[in-house]
Amino acid sequence: MTTRIPVTHACLAYLCAVTAATFTMAITLGIAVSLAPMGAMLHVMSICWVIIFATAAAPYALGIFIANKHSLGGWRFSVCGGVLTALGGYGLALLTIPRAFACGDAPPAELSAHLEAVLHLTASGAAAGAAAWAYLRRHHPIG
Repeated sequence: MTTRIPVTHACLAYLCAVTAATFTMAITLGIAVSLAPMGAMLHVMSICWVIIFATAAAPYALGIFIANKHSLGGWRFSVCGGVLTALGGYGLALLTIPRAFACGDAPPAELSAHLEAVLHLTASGAAAGAAAWAYLRRHHPIG
């Protein structure tokens, strides 16, 4: 097993991961494909892609650093890293968004809404990790 993942391969794997996460999120959330015009759907997915790209960059870079330092690179490492990135972002958002910005006197979200979000994010993160691993495995032999 090689110990270093080149920056170019890591960056291209990141683009694959972000794209896979975006499509998985769109599929699991069921963006009204039959109801929305194609242009509106592409616009929403583009916005999601940019948000995922911006929010997952630091955790991904940390994962590549850890993989290089400890010669890790198996699919479990990539998939778990993707899931932890997705769930970590959700947890951070729950902690940092002030309750003052909540919708007026609306009751807090039910537990089922949070569990549904966790399931969507888990699927999206797993797809992202698997896409990154698949790219790196094909273009840079790792574990």
